[in-house]
Order: sequence, then C-alpha cells, then structure tokens
Amino acid sequence: VSMIVDGSRVSTGYFTGLFLYGWTTIQEFHSSAFNLAGPTNIELHHIFTNAQNLEVLDMDFTNVIGGYGASTFQGLGKLRDFSFLRSFYRFDITYGGSMFSGALLLTDTDDLVKFNFAKAVNIGGFLSGCSALTDVSVFSQKLSAQNQITNFSSVLNNCASLVSVTAGTWYVNNMTDCNQAFGGCTSLRTIGDISGWPFSQITNTASMFSGDGELQTICANGSITLTLTAVTNTSYMF
Repeated sequence: VSMIVDGSRVSTGYFTGLFLYGWTTIQEFHSSAFNLAGPTNIELHHIFTNAQNLEVLDMDFTNVIGGYGASTFQGLGKLRDFSFLRSFYRFDITYGGSMFSGALLLTDTDDLVKFNFAKAVNIGGFLSGCSALTDVSVFSQKLSAQNQITNFSSVLNNCASLVSVTAGTWYVNNMTDCNQAFGGCTSLRTIGDISGWPFSQITNTASMFSGDGELQTICANGSITLTLTAVTNTSYMF
C-alpha cells in the first residue's frame, strides 16, 4: 500500500485507530509525507496495532509532533526496521502504554532519539514482549530526565534477550506501579542500583522480577532495604 497524507491545512489533529489497526494481511506500507505546513501536534495511537505481518513501514513523519502514543506500534511482530521513527519532529509521550509491545524483531532503542517523556504519566508495557531487544540505552537516557510517570508496569516484561539495564538512573519520583516491570527477562543480570527508588509509595510490585533467573545485581552495595508501606500486592515479586 502506498499513500500520501495531505495535512497541509491541519493545525492540530488525531491520527488514531482504524488506520491499519488489525490489518493482518498487509506486508508493506509506504507513505511519502504528511505534507504538513509546519510542526503540527498530532495524537497518534493504535494506528498500526496488530498489523502483525507488516514487514516494511516506510513513512515520513517530518513536521509531526506526535502525542499520546498508546499501542501505536503494538504487535508489529515482523517489522525489523524502525528507522522511520527518526523522521518525527518530536514525539511527546503522554500515555505510552504498550507502545512497542510485541515488536519481536526490535533489537535496540536507538531510533527513539526524538522521543520526549517529560509529560508522560504511563509507560506500562512500553517495550513488553520485545524478545530480541538487547540494548535499551537510549530509552534509559530518556527516562533519566524529569517526568511525571506513575505507571512503569510491564515496561520491559518478557524482554528475554536483555542482559543489562541502567534503571538506577531513571527518574522514578512519581512511581506507584512497577508490577512485572522486569518480569520474564530471563537473560537479565543487572538492572543497576535501584536502592534509591521510592518503594515506600509504590502500591504494586507483583512479579516485578519474576522469572529472572540470571539476575545478580539490583543495588550497588550488595544489599537493599525495601520499605513497602503502601504496597497492596507483592505476589511473586521475585
């Protein structure tokens, strides 16, 4: 499928579900440009969700200031090249739940250079099930900046090829939910020093590290004290 999206008269808008949502037969999608007159805020969510046989996504997001983000690229199990993400003018994540969940061939986060998490409140499942993912360094750098995120649940759940994360540098001052955050990361050995995380305000740590049989380090000095005064669910935390 090839198309041109003419947005020359758009000042702000929505580009959401029912675009390629669930279109399981499409293998290639090409769009030359949005043809926007200038940088334009456009909410993007669920537009490619579960287009599970899509192998080529050649789309130009020049002048698009992406917003929202929920499930935008969820379930793209055959897409290998995510370099089109670099064409965004900027992507201001607000609700990034399951944005890349199930992107089975995504190996790193280098193409997220235009992503901004300053206004984000929810990134639950953001990279969940990205089983080929080995490097999240750019993602971690972005999360080191101040943000409003409360929900980190399943953020890296079932990323089975991931060995190391620098989660100790993440800005997590507003975190309340980290259930399954690193669960099912069967190759994960270290997540950095999280001894400074605000565990006293977190309400859900269920399955946070469940299934992480290789995990060796979660703090700098070898021991950590967890003050879980607000927590209501710690089932299968480890």
